[in-house]
Amino acid sequence: MKKLISSIFLFAIALSFMACESENKYPSSGIQLTPVYGITNISNSALVQMNVYKQKALVVNYLTDINVFSAVTRDYADTSTDTDFVFQWTVSEERTVSDVVETFTVVRVVNALKADGNGTMVATATYPDGSTDVTNHTVVITEAEVYN
Repeated sequence: MKKLISSIFLFAIALSFMACESENKYPSSGIQLTPVYGITNISNSALVQMNVYKQKALVVNYLTDINVFSAVTRDYADTSTDTDFVFQWTVSEERTVSDVVETFTVVRVVNALKADGNGTMVATATYPDGSTDVTNHTVVITEAEVYN
C-alpha cells in the first residue's frame, strides 16, 4: 500500500511539473496602440465622443459608450502648435430627402487650447444642391492612444 501511495504521489508531482509548461504557444496579436484625438463634451450633438485617428483615415463616433460607428475620413490636416490643437477632416454622410438617399460631405474644424482642452468644433455640411449648414459645438480635446 505504501508503494501505491508513493507511486501516486510521484505521478502527481510529475503531472504538476508538466502542467506548468510555458504558454507561449500562441503568437502575439500584433495589435498596436494608435494615437487619436479624443473629442468629448460635444454640445449640440447626439454624440458622446469622437476619436479622430491621427495616422489612419478613420473617425469613430460614440452614440453611447458601447454604441459606436465609424467613418472613413479624407483631407485630414493637423496644424497643431505647442499651445493649440488645430485639426480638420472631411467625411461623407447620408440623409434621406423625399424618400431619396443622398450623400453629402461634412468638414469639421477643431480649435482648442492644449492647456485645458477646451475649444470649438465647427461642422459645415455641404449638400448636393449646393446648400450648406453650419453647426458650432463646444468641445473638450484630449490626446490618447487606443488599440486598433
